Amino acid sequence: MRNRAGSTSETHVLLIIVAVGFGFNLISLIGAVFEANSLPQLLLFRAGDTAALMGCVAAGRYVGGKGLQVAAAAFSMLGIVHGISASAAGLSAINVESTASMIVPMVPSFILLMWCTLFPLWLRIAGVALVIPFGAVFVRVVSGLAFDHWTVYVAYGSLAILELLWAALLWRDYRRTAAGGAAG
Repeated sequence: MRNRAGSTSETHVLLIIVAVGFGFNLISLIGAVFEANSLPQLLLFRAGDTAALMGCVAAGRYVGGKGLQVAAAAFSMLGIVHGISASAAGLSAINVESTASMIVPMVPSFILLMWCTLFPLWLRIAGVALVIPFGAVFVRVVSGLAFDHWTVYVAYGSLAILELLWAALLWRDYRRTAAGGAAG
């Protein structure tokens, strides 16, 4: 079966990239157990965001191939969010101002993801609601408060879980489409 995204095998690989990218982002949060601003912590955080960026690009390609162009643009913007976060993790410290500024492209990306009809409405609303913990992080940073706070872990952890749910739903859509094409 072919679709707009490419051959069946390419689509399969694309969704593996989505799952691995978003999955590694969740696993990389284990960096929080390392000493703040230690090299292992910073490398894990950067690698996780880079993997999630890759997952966003692949997810955007998949949903764009399904004709959901607004959602594809949203995943591109969310990839930019992960790029900002990845670049904020230097080799000796996290640039908290850069990290906090990722909320700026995050807001429109989650609003645009409301058009992704492959996700149930509750999950799309959860994405928009995720702006709240990231907004709290932003407020803490601009107020000069400590960055290493539970709100950071809630924000990043929730985003990683949300992205894994997206990956699972994209995989489910792929399987349904493949099964429907085989039956037809």
